[in-house]
Amino acid sequence: MDKYFIYKATFVYKFKNTDQVLENEILYTVLSKRELEDAYYKAYNEDKKALDGETYKFYILEYSILPESKVLLDILTEEQEEELFNLILEKSLVEKEVFDKLEELYWLSQADELKSDTFSCDVCRERRLQYSRTCPYEGTKVDDFVFVVGGREYTYCPVYDLNENKDLINTAFKAYLLFDKGTLPEKGGFVDQTFFFTESVILMFALIKQKEEQELQKLESKG
Repeated sequence: MDKYFIYKATFVYKFKNTDQVLENEILYTVLSKRELEDAYYKAYNEDKKALDGETYKFYILEYSILPESKVLLDILTEEQEEELFNLILEKSLVEKEVFDKLEELYWLSQADELKSDTFSCDVCRERRLQYSRTCPYEGTKVDDFVFVVGGREYTYCPVYDLNENKDLINTAFKAYLLFDKGTLPEKGGFVDQTFFFTESVILMFALIKQKEEQELQKLESKG
């Protein structure tokens, strides 16, 4: 679950000391949404280049590197500094595709069809149902197997997607439940949390509200 909930991390780099190749560690934190925005606007105000400028890199490293490790920045080569900079951004920012996948996983997790025990992997194997559906785990393939959830077609058992991405969906639910209870993982306000935390909370609130509206419409149609 920590894959998407990391706050502190380590960058290990090698350097040469006389004839020896040694390793050292630079400690850094994943940047919050506020820090990412501050770094961008400060860089833009100073050199008008923002994401393409050295000033942006300076502020990203300034916000991210822990005090005890900042002295080690002078030892890094340009290539190592660039690697560290890109690593911080990679862990701090989350691609749109991740949130698209999270939305897909949410609707899969809510699908009534998948709540049947026939979509339990153990039951599936026990009843040998894998031979009637395409199962990536068992290596079975049924050419005309199609499973539809929320207008999305799966040509393989979608339980595979839920199992393989359980860290993502579980961490998003964890973020939502923490915020719903008035708890934040890090000090400060909402924008002082990681980008993944803030964006997944916003997305989960929207998805859960949409699900509740759908359930209400079902009840009203029955009445």
